[in-house]
Amino acid sequence: MDSMTQPASSLRFLNLRKSFKLAIHPLLTACPREDFDSAFSVLDHGERQTLHKLLLQVIASLHESMQEEFESICHETQVHTSFELVEQLVEEQSLDILHDDKTDLVQVREQLMSIKLDEIHCLRTMLAKAGEKNCALRSRLESLKQGSADASIAVTLIEKLKRSNQQYGQIAEQPLPGNHDF
Repeated sequence: MDSMTQPASSLRFLNLRKSFKLAIHPLLTACPREDFDSAFSVLDHGERQTLHKLLLQVIASLHESMQEEFESICHETQVHTSFELVEQLVEEQSLDILHDDKTDLVQVREQLMSIKLDEIHCLRTMLAKAGEKNCALRSRLESLKQGSADASIAVTLIEKLKRSNQQYGQIAEQPLPGNHDF
């Protein structure tokens, strides 16, 4: 499995793959040509050359096999997906101010307390204004009730006055005793 079969790899996964290749490279190239020739000095030059080519083929095959096994294990254990999730979580935390290492929780608490106290003050002011308005409305309602009572009294007086005028009119229409028409 090569890097072309993976979707856009995360930086962490690419770093892991690169680290693996860097780690196995010295293991597979640990025997320089001079050391190999001295280890097989009993063989003639042609045999050593053939044996060295065979060693290089074994190392190349082993290297390829190890890389394939590494990729297979990464695929089976879904390392790529895990690294993508880690990167997503790191990005979310970098956007969240509460996960920022530089955030002082005491300072955040004080800011929240200040905001809440300001809200409480604003609500108390609004409540006081509403209370004042309520008192003004009650006062106006009482004056309207009083005005209504005064109007009721005035209507009663006017009716009494009309009745007394009617009675006076009836009395005025009656001839006075001892008054004769001439």
